[in-house]
Amino acid sequence: MIELARAVLGIEAPIEVERKWRMPFLPDIELGTAERYRQGYLQFQREVPGELRLRSIGGRDFYLTTKGDGDLKRFEYPPEETPHNIPRELFEMLWPATEGVNLEKDRFTVTINGVTYYIDRFVGRLAGLYLLEVEFKATGCYSAEQLSHQFQLPLWVPLPTVEVTYDKGYKNKNLAKAIASPLWPPG
Repeated sequence: MIELARAVLGIEAPIEVERKWRMPFLPDIELGTAERYRQGYLQFQREVPGELRLRSIGGRDFYLTTKGDGDLKRFEYPPEETPHNIPRELFEMLWPATEGVNLEKDRFTVTINGVTYYIDRFVGRLAGLYLLEVEFKATGCYSAEQLSHQFQLPLWVPLPTVEVTYDKGYKNKNLAKAIASPLWPPG
């Protein structure tokens, strides 16, 4: 998929390295204010690799992003941290095409000791699902992938917490198709 992005888009596709865990409930730390995320996935007549994601953050920022298949490592274009917003009108026009493949969640972003944690509390039919994500960026002589393998969850993460990085059922695209929150414990 990364080669496809290079060939079609003519760009070096940014690689995202992240790990994900399912938590039984929100951690007992200061989380701050959550942002409401609405995200859906545009469907095609035939199966295509990766996903085309439509996302609204806080009802004010709107994105159309392509993401590759993968679990720990995959490409994302454009990267969310770049200002490639789409107009609200385009988001609203495309949103109905995500019917049956969308979700809503409240995202808390917490930075502790230089590590940013994304804590998602799902709403609607996925209520009761709590996920924690950590994205890794290369620093010094360590690759993002090396850092991800060295990472250990902090003590404030509630137990039992189960890593779901490699569980395809916990990819947001698949959660968006789910009728209800996946069973606990995951696996």
